[in-house]
Amino acid sequence: MQKETLEPLVVADLVPHAAPMVLIDEALEVTDSSALCSLTVGSGLVPRIGNSMVPTWVAIEYMAQAIAVCAGAKQTPEQSKQIGFLMGIRNGEFGKRRLLLGNVVHVAVQLVYDDGAMAQFQGRVFDPETSYQYAAALLSVFRPNLSER
Repeated sequence: MQKETLEPLVVADLVPHAAPMVLIDEALEVTDSSALCSLTVGSGLVPRIGNSMVPTWVAIEYMAQAIAVCAGAKQTPEQSKQIGFLMGIRNGEFGKRRLLLGNVVHVAVQLVYDDGAMAQFQGRVFDPETSYQYAAALLSVFRPNLSER
């Protein structure tokens, strides 16, 4: 069942991080199996190159947080901010070595596989105006069932 976001989601309520580690600014669209988010490069606590750039590999964290938005939107209040782990990436592609501070980028993730605890998402980070793809990867994630401990 797919459902689009009808009211604005508060990203900080969905990801298991606190400021300044929440890097996603806004959840634009969320369904049961996908998310489209927006962020300003350099907001939050990220590594920087000089005073004007962020290394493109930080896009992996952008994609991971978009996955957390997708998962968090499906959870009940008791489950909110359930921790998940990035286990690895495959087929990583990086269009440029750096992202410019202050640029707005979109992050899209789409569920490819889900067996309950393990899941894979295809993710990409791109310029919303030109569609230029800065990064893309297949991310493998693990969400432990803490109630079974």
